[in-house]
Amino acid sequence: MANTSRINGFRPVKHLNGSPYNGQATLYAVSSSNGTAIFVGDLVKLAADANAQGIQQVVPATAGVAGTGAAAVGVVMGILPSKMDPVAGKMTTGSTALDTPQYLAASTAGYVLVADATDLILEVEATNGGSAYSFAVTDVGNTCNVYAGAGSTTTGTSAHSADLGDKGTTATLPLKVVGVVQRVDNEITGNYTKILVQINNHQYKGGTGTAGV
Repeated sequence: MANTSRINGFRPVKHLNGSPYNGQATLYAVSSSNGTAIFVGDLVKLAADANAQGIQQVVPATAGVAGTGAAAVGVVMGILPSKMDPVAGKMTTGSTALDTPQYLAASTAGYVLVADATDLILEVEATNGGSAYSFAVTDVGNTCNVYAGAGSTTTGTSAHSADLGDKGTTATLPLKVVGVVQRVDNEITGNYTKILVQINNHQYKGGTGTAGV
C-alpha cells in the first residue's frame, strides 16, 4: 500500500548507539524579534545571544543555500505557555488557553524545549521541497537539506521535512540520511517515505558536518 503524506516535522526516536530517546530536552528562549512562528517538530538553530535572564535563544532553522545548507542545534519538543516563567518558577497574571494548538507565534517572546543531543536519530518525511519525493535505498548515506515549511496555526503541526530535492555528499548539508523507518505503514521506496536522519552539521559538534556516502 502506498504511503500517505503526513508531514509533521522531526521526531527523535533514539540515539546513535541504539538507546531510545527518553524525552530529555533543554530550555531555550525565543526573542520577540523572531519573525517566524515556531512549532513542535521544527528544527531550530542557535541565535546570536541570550535573553535578559541569560537563557540561550534559538530561531527556526532555514534551508540555506542549495548544496550547502546551514547548521542546526535540535528539534522543538515543547512550547511553554505564554504565562509561564520557567526561570522564576511562577505563572504571570492572566490565564492560559489549554484547548488551543500550542505554538509560538511570530514576533512573540517565549520559551521552547529542544532535544539537542548531538547523536539523536530523527524520524521525518522525505520530500522534494515539501512536495512528493520518490525515495530510493540509494539515498541512504546521502546528506540533504531541510525544507522549513510554515506550520499550521490551526492544528499546531510542524511543516518541516527532509528536502531530498537537494541531496548529495556535501559535508555542510544539514541532514544525513541514516535509514528508513521500519514500520508496517511505511513503504521503503516511493513517495512520502518516513526516513531516519541525523543533524549532520550540529552546532554543538562544530557545525561543519561530515561528507555523505
